[in-house]
Amino acid sequence: MFTITYSGEEWKPPGAQGQVPILRRGSQGPEVTRWQTFLTEQKFGEAEGFSPIDGIFGILTEDGTKGFQEREKIKVDGIVGPETFGAASKFGYVPPPPVKGGGGGVVTPEQAQQASGDAIVDAAGDAINDAADAVADTAAAVAEAFLGGNENGDADAGEAGGEGAGAAGGGGQG
Repeated sequence: MFTITYSGEEWKPPGAQGQVPILRRGSQGPEVTRWQTFLTEQKFGEAEGFSPIDGIFGILTEDGTKGFQEREKIKVDGIVGPETFGAASKFGYVPPPPVKGGGGGVVTPEQAQQASGDAIVDAAGDAINDAADAVADTAAAVAEAFLGGNENGDADAGEAGGEGAGAAGGGGQG
């Protein structure tokens, strides 16, 4: 069974296939955004000094969750788990569905972030390599254009040096 959790803990409702994420400080993503929107509707949002809607379960979201839990007279821990989802469902909140799949493991936020980061690093590495190749090709073309096939550029430098020396010498004798 493949599940996603946001906190390293899982909740499996009775009779359900899969597991529902638990939301707590450090959780991020669309489920957190939905929860923050719910808190705002329940007057535990940013206007009341609690949770902004930013998809990040921080201390203000935790405080808003605790306020909701206190009002509903359930365990006050700031963690959105089975009991809190149950209390919220009385107000129309639909808990996230159990996640099913065939991977045989739990993906923690850290693992998801690592996999995402690895993909970004791989893509950036490819882009850097492509850019380095383009720079090398451009440098070779510029060198060819300026040096005219003479790798050392001695002939051009000698001509320029000779003209400069003659002009300086002539000016000194006049």
